[in-house]
Parts: sequence; structure tokens; C-alpha cells
Amino acid sequence: MKFLFSILVFLFSFSAFAQENLLRPPAQHEWRALSQDLEILELGTDESGIFSSKVLFLRSALKQHRVVVTRAKDFSFQKATVRALAKKQNAVLTINANFFDPKSNPLGIVVHRGIVFNNLHRGGNVLTGVFQVKDTGLSIIPRNKFSLEGILEAVQSGPRLIYNGREVDGLKQSQETSRRAGVCIDNIGRVVFFCTNSGFIGLSLEQLQKLLLRPEIQCKDALNLDGGGSAQMYIKYNGESSQDQSLSLFIPGRDEVPVALSLIEKEDA
Repeated sequence: MKFLFSILVFLFSFSAFAQENLLRPPAQHEWRALSQDLEILELGTDESGIFSSKVLFLRSALKQHRVVVTRAKDFSFQKATVRALAKKQNAVLTINANFFDPKSNPLGIVVHRGIVFNNLHRGGNVLTGVFQVKDTGLSIIPRNKFSLEGILEAVQSGPRLIYNGREVDGLKQSQETSRRAGVCIDNIGRVVFFCTNSGFIGLSLEQLQKLLLRPEIQCKDALNLDGGGSAQMYIKYNGESSQDQSLSLFIPGRDEVPVALSLIEKEDA
């Protein structure tokens, strides 16, 4: 059943891009500007044919947008697709975040608007990182460095993929392939969200680390979010001026999720 789901996701994604040419850049591996604050890029692994996987990236300097944690329970859901969650708040982007248990309870810290909804998970070797938002900016930190002081938004996931511009060594099961989702802060402080967009078998953590360090991306710190059937991303941008480009795209997952990260317009933008 999971293999059939992967095939359907692959065919859906390929068809959407082929019909609308959404990711056709002016030259290979160049970011496509949707607006002054939003850019999009698709990169693939080095493998060819059905073993090649593509990853979709959306980047923002947060001049006109901000990152918030989105809880399904805030909209009377136990869990939901990221598309449903995005539409509830008119988000430009929504991507799945925390891992969760069989009862759809998120694992690890969840903070929204400064309110703690779930506590920090301190054990194990998977949920090793925290993506956090403070008044001073965004950061991805080790869980043992996390403090609630000044926290506006936060989610916990893992493993951490990139630290200070280098691959995090010693990741367990780093060769296993799966659908992936994640978030990174690049070398000049922009936030980059990413999700596997096509490919029958996904990609390994090791392959993902190499993609994130490519010159086009240049992640300084990166965190893996829940993958497999949970990996999903929704983008909806209508354009604010005649120079902007509109985009509507949904990379679906098999499973609905309880917590996500969203990119929404600033009130004073």
C-alpha cells in the first residue's frame, strides 16, 4: 500500500508541474522569484531515472512574512492536511512539523504565541533539534540548549542535519530512503522550507545533507521534520503586485498531521 501511495504521489506531482510549468526557471538551478520576499527552487539528486528524487524549496527573507506554529486543534481538528490548515489562516506556505504518536499527539516541544502546548522531549536520538522564533529572529538549536525565555513559536523534530554550515555526523539510518520535509536557516539568515516533490523511493538523510549544502541553498543550520507519509507542503501565493507571480501547489502526504509550520503575511506588510 505504501509503495502504491508513493507511485500516486509521484504521478500527481509530475502532472502538476508538467501542466503548469510552475518551476520553470530562467536558467538551470536558479531561484525563481515569486515576489521580493518569496523565492522557489527545485533540485534533484544525482541519480537518474526513477531513482532520482526532487526536492522543492521555498525561501523567504521575512521582510513581508513571518513564521508561526499551526496547531490542528486551534481549528477544531485532531489532525489535518497542511492544505486544510493553510486555508484556515491564509498562509502562503504550510509544511508538516512534529512527529506524533498513534493517537495523533505531537512529540516534543510545541509553542505558539508564547504558550507552551507540549513539553520538550529530552530522550532518544531522533528529536534532537528545535526550530524556534524569538523577537530577535529564527534559529535551529540542539534540544539541550533550549530555553523558554523569549520564545514566541517553537517545534521539536529531528535529527538535526546541518550545524554551522557542516553536515551533522553520526546520524543513524542515514542511508535509508524516505520522503523528506524540513526547514533550514541559510548563511544570511533566510528561512528555507523544503519537501520531497517526486521520486519513487525518496532520498536518504545523507543525500539530503548534500543538497542542503549546495551553493544554491547554503544552509547554515537545518532540521529534519517528520517524513514518510507525513511529509507534505502547500504553497498558495496570489501575488501582491503586477511584478509578482502567482503559485498554487500541494505536495500531499499520506497522513494528516497535528502540528505544522506556516508562513503568513505580516500585519504591517
